Amino acid sequence: MGGIFTQLFPPKPTFTEKNVPSLVGKVFIVTGGNSGVGLELVKILYSRGGTVYIASRSTTKIDAAIATIKSIFPKSSGHLKSLRVDLSDLRTISACASTFLAQESRLDVLWNNAGIAQAPADSTTAQGHETNMGVNCLGPFLLTKFLLPILLHTAKASPTASVRVVFTSSCIVDVAGPPGGLLLSEHISGNFSKDKNYNYSSSKADDPIMGAYTELWAGLSPDVKCEDGGKCALPWGRWHTDPRKDILQSMKSKEEGGTGLSADFWDWCEQQTEAFAAM
Repeated sequence: MGGIFTQLFPPKPTFTEKNVPSLVGKVFIVTGGNSGVGLELVKILYSRGGTVYIASRSTTKIDAAIATIKSIFPKSSGHLKSLRVDLSDLRTISACASTFLAQESRLDVLWNNAGIAQAPADSTTAQGHETNMGVNCLGPFLLTKFLLPILLHTAKASPTASVRVVFTSSCIVDVAGPPGGLLLSEHISGNFSKDKNYNYSSSKADDPIMGAYTELWAGLSPDVKCEDGGKCALPWGRWHTDPRKDILQSMKSKEEGGTGLSADFWDWCEQQTEAFAAM
């Protein structure tokens, strides 16, 4: 319960726009960057001179967000660009990645920020997956897979631990996540749970700017090291010190004394996206 309390009443942020150095020459992708927390994050990155790709389903909404941000920071030397992607349709992921790779030779941070909460219990993605799982997990999984080579390429010529992938989640993982994090058997077509809260918590992950500080810290803070990979960041920029023990066990292999569920889930994601993994 202590882990929940500290998320509901977090300390002041220690890494904000005031701490971000010049981002000139750096390239970022923020999915869902046209609204909410993602929009606030894009504002910070752009204000510091970064090149930021806003990835979303609606190019109209992306264009509107770009116009708004440029009006707020008219003197920025940064660049804002549009990427269309529909995370509920795996067929769009390859085109999104291809569009980006045709324009850039580096990618410093990928923020998988976009997501959906409490989709109707009987709704599915274009490929027939439960909607929360498809949008919050499978879509970002495939996008990250496509972009991993350029991330690795960028990392070779960048300071240690400065190239990162950040997945946005939710405190509902601690509050309502099923035992171990999820039950793979309930994500077989035709066997989906009808509980919207359950489906959302299985897929996860105030003022929007405060949420952006958490993502900013995870993506750019020098306090984040290589050995921190896989950890959960809490508001407004710190590590979760009391995660659920069953989820920690799921992250360990059976040989390490865990359940191996994370590896099973990874394999399942590979299987579900395999048909769409070619450029």
